[in-house]
Amino acid sequence: MTCPCGRPITGATLCATCTKALEQAIVNISSYWQDLDNVRAKLTRYGGQGGRHGDHLPIDPRFARYAWVQVDGELTCTIPAGTALVDAVHNTITTWVRVVHDRWPSRPLPADDVVACCRWLLWYPTLIRCTDWAPDILDELTHLEDRLRQLVDRPGDRWYAGPCDTCRRDMYARTGSPTVTCPECQLTYDVPARRAWLLEQAEDQLVNAATLARAVSWLYGQPLSADRVRKWAERGRIRTHKPVGLTLYRVGDALDVLANETQKVG
Repeated sequence: MTCPCGRPITGATLCATCTKALEQAIVNISSYWQDLDNVRAKLTRYGGQGGRHGDHLPIDPRFARYAWVQVDGELTCTIPAGTALVDAVHNTITTWVRVVHDRWPSRPLPADDVVACCRWLLWYPTLIRCTDWAPDILDELTHLEDRLRQLVDRPGDRWYAGPCDTCRRDMYARTGSPTVTCPECQLTYDVPARRAWLLEQAEDQLVNAATLARAVSWLYGQPLSADRVRKWAERGRIRTHKPVGLTLYRVGDALDVLANETQKVG
């Protein structure tokens, strides 16, 4: 069997690389979605003959309301690009949540909100990769990710940096940036300090091998692969948890193993 990217695979319809791309697309969609409020509300200036300083609109015109206009004598509904994308993101994400829930109904459905739905979907990429429709969800979500990125004019990957201490808005740090700024109240935080806080909060979380590897690599600052996590479990170095048929691992157990290995090297 061949993955849509061309890599040979067995027992799945997505390779490991494309599965990671699906996970990153879900994370980025959630992050970009939260930035849309800032894009909607920004003041957009239009220069021209109407005035020396141009006109200021209280909303980005890409997010204006639907409008009926006459085209060749017929009324046609026009949908601004931003408004259409907002509808497409919400409809696509919630539809895939229902598809996934129909397949694995043990976890309660999330709230009807894009951010909540994305967090919920992050439990499932490892399972999704084995379904016939895995290439479809990958194609649709990476397409939405790209469209949202273009709309909010942001660089590629960001990482979850926890909620703001003041307004509790979720923050996402650019890869390699020493600081992260809350999009709501503009407070700036030190990324290493946020990493330390997230490590403490994540210790008792149960996640799959891929999620554990990605989170620990970012938070602990030391590369870790999903295969290495599974090897640790096979050797009894970390405990395996298997609720509702899933194979999960405690984040704190992996951190303990890495800390012990670092001490031995030192």
